[in-house]
Amino acid sequence: MLEEISAKRKFEMAILESPMPITSLEYKVLAQRYGLFSEKDVKAVTSLDCGESGKILQSALLKCLHLPIKTLIKESNNRVKRYFRYDEKDGKADLELACIMLKRADLLNDCRIAFGIKCK
Repeated sequence: MLEEISAKRKFEMAILESPMPITSLEYKVLAQRYGLFSEKDVKAVTSLDCGESGKILQSALLKCLHLPIKTLIKESNNRVKRYFRYDEKDGKADLELACIMLKRADLLNDCRIAFGIKCK
């Protein structure tokens, strides 16, 4: 139960801190699909058919999980390359930043695992 609450909070933070803005419709679809945020914050989205709702959901997941994870891993890899290029003394900050980026990517990936979201 505690892990479920933690996963829910992580996913909510991923949505709120998404580097690509989430539209209000995407926000509502995500919230309804995964039971996120409080009911008073999210009004029902009833006018959408399944296909349209699925496209909105995929777009939202791309913005708040899939692309941020890819970007963090790519940037982390670039920082590690800089670390080796500039040796330990000058590149230590790059290695520390790479670790922070990978931890953030791992937290976002935990959201995908906890909610059974497959990456495409």
